[in-house]
Amino acid sequence: MSGDGVMGKIVVYDLVSENNVRLVSRELRDKVRTVRVLCTEKLHSLGVMCTESVILVSPSCENEIEDAINYVNRKYEELFRELEAYGVSIEWRPIIRVLDTTVEQFEAFRELAERQIVSRIDETVERINQILESLVEITETAQRRRIRARLLDLRREWRRLREATTQLQLRSASDVEYVLELIDQALSRLEE
Repeated sequence: MSGDGVMGKIVVYDLVSENNVRLVSRELRDKVRTVRVLCTEKLHSLGVMCTESVILVSPSCENEIEDAINYVNRKYEELFRELEAYGVSIEWRPIIRVLDTTVEQFEAFRELAERQIVSRIDETVERINQILESLVEITETAQRRRIRARLLDLRREWRRLREATTQLQLRSASDVEYVLELIDQALSRLEE
């Protein structure tokens, strides 16, 4: 991280959502929702969420910020052109700001990120335990494949979070290992 008291970066964003009165059909709301979800995932890939629209950026991802912002802007421009073909015009544009933080600010955001990770760990552990309990009853091959695909996506996301929590020196990094072990256990049980 650089000098002048700058410790790291945060990305603050507000994306256009499907909750817009001009989106009268479900099809249009679904199009906007899909873009919002893709763009949110792209921004979240930069680090760890601190609050609803604030990402504490991992040091190794600081050089990816501009690409992520370009991706979001490109996706929304494509969406807005598509909506205009339906006669819908949305004036709002995504807002994304990259802010340098001081040591004190970085520590405050790190505490928020820690709380978010702990909350996500609890939710994920509960979800995986539910899957483990239900596996005995699920015999349909297609349903087991869907569960496997979701678990693989979840494992990929938690591996990314493991790297981010380690880089950001979050205390919950060891708990992330437990989540990964639990996911692997569910995948193993799924193969039985």
